[in-house]
Amino acid sequence: MKRTISLLSVLALVLAFSGNAFAQPSQDITATANVQSNISLSNSTNVKFAGVQQGTTPVLDPQGDATTDVGNGASIGSLDISAASSTQLIISWNTDATLGDGNSSTMDYTADIASSQSSNDANNSTDITNGSAGTETETDGTGNLYLYIGGQITVDGSQTSGSYSTANSNGTPLTVTVNYQ
Repeated sequence: MKRTISLLSVLALVLAFSGNAFAQPSQDITATANVQSNISLSNSTNVKFAGVQQGTTPVLDPQGDATTDVGNGASIGSLDISAASSTQLIISWNTDATLGDGNSSTMDYTADIASSQSSNDANNSTDITNGSAGTETETDGTGNLYLYIGGQITVDGSQTSGSYSTANSNGTPLTVTVNYQ
């Protein structure tokens, strides 16, 4: 009987001290979040090369400086952005846009995009780099940023005559994506 009590005493003693022997240190970590306003985009004007000729490479400069080989009535596109004030944005776009005639003919379109904190100010806008953020992609004090969109298309020497658009069934649209940095 003494032996049973003795074993029970030892077992109780071991269990009592084993909780402290395996104790692990712990530390709370604080998590924070900065909730920003939604980004909204508004398409003000579409890109329009107008009448172009076979065998040319028409260019629409979003800053209006070096526009060549485009038809009468050509115009750059514009996109208005509203987001958190004084915040740099990452602006990116696809590089595989094509204008299609709705049948089988296409033309490659390479976008060139510039930005400004002032609306209707393409001449004083700054070129932006696809997928990058910087001072040229920063919203103004009220959260506005304006994009001016141009670029170039390649018109083959034997390009089929007709009306081409990224919205046609065989076209690929230019998609601009805007995110917070």
